[in-house]
Amino acid sequence: AQTGGAAAERGHGRARMTSFTVNAILEETVKRDKDYRYMATSDLLLELQKDSFKPDTDGERKICKALLKLLNDQSSDVQGLAVKCLSPLVRKVHDAQVDEVMVALCNSVLTGKEEQRDICAIGLKTVVLEMPVFMGATAVRQLVPRLVQGVRDDALEVKLECIDILSDVLKRFGSLLKPEASASCNAALFAQLESTRAATRKRAISCIAALSAALSDKLLGQLVASIVCRLEEPSVELELRRTYIQTLSAISRSGGYRLGRQLEIVMPLILRQCSPDFTATAVPDPEMIESCLQAFESFVLRCPNEVGAYEDAIARTSLHYLAFDPNYADDDEMGDEEEEEETMQEEEEDDDDYSDDDDISWKVRRAAVKVLSAAIISRPDKLPSLVPLVAPTLIARFREREENVKTDVFSTFNDLLAQVGASNRAAAEAASPDEMAVDEAGAPPSPAAAALLAEVPKLVRAISRQLKEKAVKTRTAAFHCLRMLAGSLPGCLGEHAVALVPGVTRALKETSANPLRLEVLAFLQLALATHHPAVWQPHCATLVPAVLVLVDDRYYKITAESLRVTAELIRVLRPAPPEIGFDFAPHVASIFAVVRARLDAQDQDQEVKECTIETMGLTICHLGDACAEALPSTMPVLLERLRNEITRITAVKTFALLAAAKLDAKLSSPLNGSTVLQAVVAELASFLRKSNKPLRQASLSALEVIVTHHSASLRPADYDEILSQMPPLLSDADLHVAHLALVLAATVVHRAAALTVPRLGEAVVPRALALLTSPLLQGYALKSALDFFAALVAHNAPALDFGTVSSKLLELAATDAAGRSRHTLGVLSQAVAVCATMVPQPAKRAAMVDAFIKQLGQPSPHGQVLALLCLGEIGQRNDLSAHAPLLDAILAVFDSNSEDFKAAAAYALGNVAAGNLPFYLPQLLRHIEKGKHEYLMLAALKELAVSGAVVLAGFAEQMLPCLFVFAEREEEGVRNVAAECVGRLAAAAPGAVLPALEARLAHPSAHVRAVIVNSLRFTLNEPGVHLPAPLVGRFLGALNDQDLKVRRGALLTLNCLANNRPAAIRDALSIDLLPMLYSETEKKPELVHQVDLGPFKHTVDDGLELRKAAFECMDTLLETSADRLELQAFVSRLVDGLSDDHDIRLLCHAMLGKLAATPSAAPVLLSSLEAIVDPLRKTICATLKDNAVPQQIERHDELVRSGMRAVRALEKMPDADGQTKFDEFVRTTLKGGKLADKYALLSAEEETKPADEAS
Repeated sequence: AQTGGAAAERGHGRARMTSFTVNAILEETVKRDKDYRYMATSDLLLELQKDSFKPDTDGERKICKALLKLLNDQSSDVQGLAVKCLSPLVRKVHDAQVDEVMVALCNSVLTGKEEQRDICAIGLKTVVLEMPVFMGATAVRQLVPRLVQGVRDDALEVKLECIDILSDVLKRFGSLLKPEASASCNAALFAQLESTRAATRKRAISCIAALSAALSDKLLGQLVASIVCRLEEPSVELELRRTYIQTLSAISRSGGYRLGRQLEIVMPLILRQCSPDFTATAVPDPEMIESCLQAFESFVLRCPNEVGAYEDAIARTSLHYLAFDPNYADDDEMGDEEEEEETMQEEEEDDDDYSDDDDISWKVRRAAVKVLSAAIISRPDKLPSLVPLVAPTLIARFREREENVKTDVFSTFNDLLAQVGASNRAAAEAASPDEMAVDEAGAPPSPAAAALLAEVPKLVRAISRQLKEKAVKTRTAAFHCLRMLAGSLPGCLGEHAVALVPGVTRALKETSANPLRLEVLAFLQLALATHHPAVWQPHCATLVPAVLVLVDDRYYKITAESLRVTAELIRVLRPAPPEIGFDFAPHVASIFAVVRARLDAQDQDQEVKECTIETMGLTICHLGDACAEALPSTMPVLLERLRNEITRITAVKTFALLAAAKLDAKLSSPLNGSTVLQAVVAELASFLRKSNKPLRQASLSALEVIVTHHSASLRPADYDEILSQMPPLLSDADLHVAHLALVLAATVVHRAAALTVPRLGEAVVPRALALLTSPLLQGYALKSALDFFAALVAHNAPALDFGTVSSKLLELAATDAAGRSRHTLGVLSQAVAVCATMVPQPAKRAAMVDAFIKQLGQPSPHGQVLALLCLGEIGQRNDLSAHAPLLDAILAVFDSNSEDFKAAAAYALGNVAAGNLPFYLPQLLRHIEKGKHEYLMLAALKELAVSGAVVLAGFAEQMLPCLFVFAEREEEGVRNVAAECVGRLAAAAPGAVLPALEARLAHPSAHVRAVIVNSLRFTLNEPGVHLPAPLVGRFLGALNDQDLKVRRGALLTLNCLANNRPAAIRDALSIDLLPMLYSETEKKPELVHQVDLGPFKHTVDDGLELRKAAFECMDTLLETSADRLELQAFVSRLVDGLSDDHDIRLLCHAMLGKLAATPSAAPVLLSSLEAIVDPLRKTICATLKDNAVPQQIERHDELVRSGMRAVRALEKMPDADGQTKFDEFVRTTLKGGKLADKYALLSAEEETKPADEAS
């Protein structure tokens, strides 16, 4: 009680202090001296900004009254401070005081003196923008009627201020308008469109755009209909027609998806106003044409689906006006190219002399090019038809005389190149699914890329002409366009290098234009890297000196880029050393001298240092034999860079490159009693102790290269230094580092076993054995561990021979055998098997197999499981048919009561059979025919199919009948295993198996059809399997099957195809597959039923798994074939999925995030935001019951966070805040409500995630 009383007393004390302070300040605000008033207002602002400031009701009233008076102060400085005070004030005082302030300020705007009106309008705007969201209804109720009255006022100043303030009110609280208020605003503002004052019309258009987002569909339809009616009236003046079209454009930008419903009556009218035929018979009005084109741009971006019917007309109109220049006679249409070149200089001079300040035709051309840009970005699926239509005209307009328009033309052409490049990469990746990296230059071009390739000669001629221009901005844009072209269509400039080199060298000499030189160097680096060396070799005599000059430039970015270009030039001069296909000798001395000078320099930027080290490494690797005398003095300098903390990672990679070089890099040069190589090894070994993960990884890789290529040059002490640092790296804390360390250890064994085996036994083997017991060991780390033990056994050193290593492994398995997981036992059995396989004496392997067979008859359960796993792994790698008792011993385990024993026996049987299929397979099939242990025998067949895939083709006809019998079984587990066996068999012998599968697609049993469709997934997972598209289409026809299991199998197969073989389905997506896929995402009531469980009823949705599979397939298609999706239909299915099951909503949230990050999807998402908001709001604002269990709480939190991530991604899209409903949801619910802290934390996490990934 005493504590509570003390707290209350302190609270009263703060209140009294606040009241006293405020009263003192307010007394100062009424003094005659303006300096006192200014200081008092400043003090009041500081008090209001304090979080602890909480005045009482009387204090609030006094402050508001004082501020209203200060807004009318004679000093403008005092007025400005008073306006600043309003911002914190409206967040601190009660609704009633804000209400009074709003009314007072609004009245001053409407009826106050002219000198008061401006500052009161600014104050009222501040209040509207800063007031809490929950007071929006009060603002609408008090302000809108008064402001509408002001809009109708005859005084121009009052009218303009009221329109501006009303626009701010509508943007923040438009959704709170009642229908009668909306109608009143609409009528008042629509009348202002006919004002004779341009400023009034412009502000009215902006306000109507803000209002349109809040209007009901009915009122919006009436507004659009009114505009259309006025446009149809012949008597309406041109200026007013232009205003109406601008209004439609503004409405579209504010909420275009809603205007899309009215496009069928709007588009014909606007097209008529700017039709080339119409303007040809009358004097064209540039401003009218510009307004029409701006409307088209907005429609294309905001209503991509609805505007589809008018795409051709919009494109023709835009292309026509792209060349609209009535006051200037251009010679673009000259047919003789030679004449064009001869007159080029005269035309350039004419361009320089021409000037017409009243000419606004450039605005038309700029608007036209923006329409084309919008079409290119919003409809990537139309690229094959857009490129031949748009590219020639854009290329012709590179000669545009207005600099800003020319920049926009280049920008639009770059948009086209970016879309074509993305399409080409997608087609190349789809065509080469088995390759980790796609060689784009060798891949067949996409249809859009093929169309653009045909335009490359014209494009190069046009750009070559621009490279002769004086304007630096033009040439920079031209080189950026060339860089985009080289990246989008690698190799396309091969025949045109000779035309570009003069422009390149001229630009590189522009010492006062750094942005231009940087762009040229970036283009040159990419062009050199993406074209065959023979393309640029004839021009090296020109390019090398021009680039080397820039290596000594004072601007560090120029230096770094020129070094990167030098590195590419070195690869061009000698692509495959030691071969000599081009005379590179004249350039070696100059390149080496320039790079060496940079390498010796100390006071330079880190980026320059790193580029210098990399370039020197390439110089030595490619040209080292031509500068061999200088290498011994260069190596110590590189060694110093290796010892420098700033440059050591780059130096590590460079020494790895030098170690693998085919030329002598002089790494054996003497240095302080040893050699450079030995000093490098010592430094690299010391780096293995560092906590810097990238440094450790680079050091391990470099050491592995050095040991591989220079093992004879290393001393025993060098190996000891390496091996002594390795034990801490062999840990499951970082499996990638462990993998690299094991690769290095295996290389050491292969290259220097005699010098290292004792040290390996002490330092590396114990940690490697411990790593084998880790439950996390898998993938590359596991393979590297097995390779290491195999190398040890193959070397057969006395201390680490087969007997020693295998006994250690078996001892490890026996230790705490009951606690070993199946995963650990499996890893240890693989290690035993590789040792048995690599043992130089086959008799030892046979003895081990006999020991394991004998162990199967012993009572030790864990020993039996290990023996079975070891027999399976050894049998997979070796033929064990000579061991007669083996098969019977394994089959005897099938009678065990333990499921673990039986599973291990099936695993062993399948793998042993894979070692000698002709011997074992007939015996397996005979046992299956007997009908005993069918499931275990089928599991053995699966292991056989996995392990013996290489030689499986010759046994397909023997296995298929048996598998088709299993396909008809009722047990789903049996059918799944049968599907895997059939699929792998089809991959091994497609000619024999696929026709049999296709024949059974119409089998009367749904079980068989499901197995056949599911089997294709396992076929596709095998590398090197290529199925004809018609056959794939027939399999996917099962999407129309009546049985749910068959349809789900078809969906899973489609998902597998989209992920592994996208090229097989790309052409059929939009025609057949997508409609069938989308139909499976719909929730079908006939598949939902209730199950009576006595005390309660449980709802069962039989279509849930089907829908999950469909949405998973959509997610995969978005990743691999986004350019083939019709995004409007795709997004509409996502909207439905946002209200579906928990897992489906998670998928849809993730897909929304991916779409929001895709520029071409932004128009469709913006047009669908209104439909997206409601399900997202329902998900994010959902609450759990008080008795929710922890699992429910966790799932709920996961779903809420997922929804917030989707909102955050949508919020980042350009113009997303222009969608009123979405913007209001973000502001009121996520940034202003009880979820604000959670959303802010998640947003911060999302912002830092890319940085974390990069690091």
